[in-house]
Amino acid sequence: MLSEKRQPGSWNGSVSIIFGLGLIVGGCSVGEKPGVQVHQKAGRTEARSSHEQPAKLKMNREAPASPPFRSQATSKTNRQAKVGSESTLQRSTSPSSSSSPADSGTSGDDKGSGDTGASEQSKKGASPTIEELRQKAEAGSPEAQFQLGVAYYDGENVTADIREAAKWFRKAAAQGHAGAQFNLGYLYAQGRGVQTDLETSADWFKKAAQQGDAQAQYLTGRLYATGQGVEQRPSQAIEWYKKAAENGYVEAQVRLAKAYKYGWQVPQDYAKAYLWYSEAADQGNESAAEQRTRLLSQMGSQETFQGELAHAKRGDADDQYAVALAYIAGNGTETDLDEAVRWLKKAAEQGHARAQYRLGKAYEVGTGVEKDPSRSFKWYHRAAKQDHVKAQWQLGVAYENGEGTTRNVSKAAEWLEKAATHGSVQAQVHLGLLYASGDGLEQDYSQAFEWFELAAQHDNPLAQYNLGMMHSRGLGRKADPKRGFKWFQKAADRGNPEAQVNLGFAYANGIVVDRDLPKAFQWFKRAATQGDAVGQYNLGVLHESPRYGGKDNAKARQWYRKAAKQGIVNAQLKLGVIYAQGLGVVPDSQTALDWFRQAAEYGNATAQFNIGVHYWRGRGVDQNRQAALGWFQKAAQQGHPRAQAMLGDIYSSDDIVAQDLQEAAKWYQRAAKQDDTHSQLQIARFYELGHGVNQDIAKAIKWYRELAEHGVGEAELALGTFYANGQGVPKSYVHASKWFLLASQHGQSEAARFNEAVTRQMTDHQIRQAERLAADQEMKISGRDAR
Repeated sequence: MLSEKRQPGSWNGSVSIIFGLGLIVGGCSVGEKPGVQVHQKAGRTEARSSHEQPAKLKMNREAPASPPFRSQATSKTNRQAKVGSESTLQRSTSPSSSSSPADSGTSGDDKGSGDTGASEQSKKGASPTIEELRQKAEAGSPEAQFQLGVAYYDGENVTADIREAAKWFRKAAAQGHAGAQFNLGYLYAQGRGVQTDLETSADWFKKAAQQGDAQAQYLTGRLYATGQGVEQRPSQAIEWYKKAAENGYVEAQVRLAKAYKYGWQVPQDYAKAYLWYSEAADQGNESAAEQRTRLLSQMGSQETFQGELAHAKRGDADDQYAVALAYIAGNGTETDLDEAVRWLKKAAEQGHARAQYRLGKAYEVGTGVEKDPSRSFKWYHRAAKQDHVKAQWQLGVAYENGEGTTRNVSKAAEWLEKAATHGSVQAQVHLGLLYASGDGLEQDYSQAFEWFELAAQHDNPLAQYNLGMMHSRGLGRKADPKRGFKWFQKAADRGNPEAQVNLGFAYANGIVVDRDLPKAFQWFKRAATQGDAVGQYNLGVLHESPRYGGKDNAKARQWYRKAAKQGIVNAQLKLGVIYAQGLGVVPDSQTALDWFRQAAEYGNATAQFNIGVHYWRGRGVDQNRQAALGWFQKAAQQGHPRAQAMLGDIYSSDDIVAQDLQEAAKWYQRAAKQDDTHSQLQIARFYELGHGVNQDIAKAIKWYRELAEHGVGEAELALGTFYANGQGVPKSYVHASKWFLLASQHGQSEAARFNEAVTRQMTDHQIRQAERLAADQEMKISGRDAR
């Protein structure tokens, strides 16, 4: 008999459940597999850009009326500094400048230039007046001198006077104030308040640079690159660019990246170029980001890995994640799962959602770490809170299964719905399963239908299959087998084996479509070759039975064996029968018994009965009727009629147990109700003779009549006797003769003698009447299945 993917009483079970054998979580998917996704930044396929040469430093002879300037010097602590003019006046103390020398006659509050861009008075909230600045400046405070210079330059609360500004900058610069040194460099370069003097300008820029001022370091590099105010020395330019870049100055980072990209005064090194483009891009420099994208298209996997590694070491979470993926996939480096996990942790701890998700997956499956459901849950949870869709799905699965947390199906549904509404098809299918099963959640076929439908519209084959089942069975919607078939077709075309089996079953039995055995065979085979056990079993049935158009016992055994190894009990049973009866093979009772045992382990009653028969007859095993009795009892308890009949026979005699006619009657009655002919005949005799039951001729006749109506000769003979003797029925030689005639035709040799005895008491008319009745009864019997 063909097997179908059918709906059992619950939504989970073995091979014939609606939703298959399980969900693909891990996520992996309905999930992502650790170690297979190679990290790749956008733009690697872009064409190589034209050769770029470092631009010359631009120093305007005349400063604009309001030159652009930065409120603070760019440093590592100021990652968002804007890219502006390469030479601008500093109006506050550079955070990268070293502290000014202690000034005698000034208070401690006035000393140093190391705060983040304002004097101590400014930090306390009260801006000093010009007179207060002047007093402190005249008393020797370098910070006050610097601020007074800025005031004269900007004309704030005082008449603008560039020469006066230069005077105060010079005083502060002489005391080592980096900001003042930078501004003097700027004034000498621009010729404002002083005579233009590029050499002097370069000297002051260099002094500020030596104190760590990032902009001054960059400009000093530009001067050495172009030979303005200093002897042109490109190698020195590179050294100053490096210092400025390390201090976070964007233009220096871009210049240094270009130098490494083209091998200008340094060995060409794409990895280092990538690093410095990345550092500049991190500060919002769009040009650097574009250049990095172009560069990536020219880099090999090893160069890319080295660049990402360098950037990762400086704390960039994106590249820490990229390095982890490279270690997982062995892309540009040796595979090293320990290192992968280490970098995932670094990125995850910075809040990188994808790294948190991958770390959760690592702890879930034990990639590079020992499996730890609680840690897996923690990282999934962190990523999920950042709207990482796959993490939300995995978190829902964790809550559903109680993995790393207390089982909570309501929370599972909550997170799955978040993922589902964000477009996760796996989550949509999983939600459908939750609502359909009602396991921990109120069963709601309508909700299940909606989620399956949404996922099915995204061509998810499992959702399409489940939607087909719901249409076919009328779950969540009115039953519509034709629409169900269409969804099965879609799922089957996309390779879903359960749907393929259902299509095969439909074509084999003419359900919704015309019966078409070749198509049934085709769909069963597609499912079977994918390893679907039910498809394999059904393919075996088609190969074995002429009813389905073929008779190839060898191929039938081949497919039965595949299905049997996957636990299909019917296939195990089939193989047992094949070897027991020698169907296309040499009979082998031992092999048959082995297959029956496998089916019996699943509780199959027929297999249990067959094992009992082997022990009873000593086939493939030493004869052991006590062991046989045990197997018959197991099968009988499950309602197997032949096992029940066998127990009736055993308890009727006293061969292996003490005779117990009541026990025998009990088992005969159970088997009789299941249409077991032997048991029906036996229980009729028990009622006739009062064996194990109270004698009851009426009940005996009732059982005999039912058997006689189906042509059982022994029952016909008994009925004839009852009518001849008028026992339990009105005495009637006509009816007695009728049943004797039938019994004689159905193999009861003594029936003819009994009929001869009654016909001597009958008239010719009665004899003809009995013959007509017997003929009519025979026609009825021939229209039924003989027992």
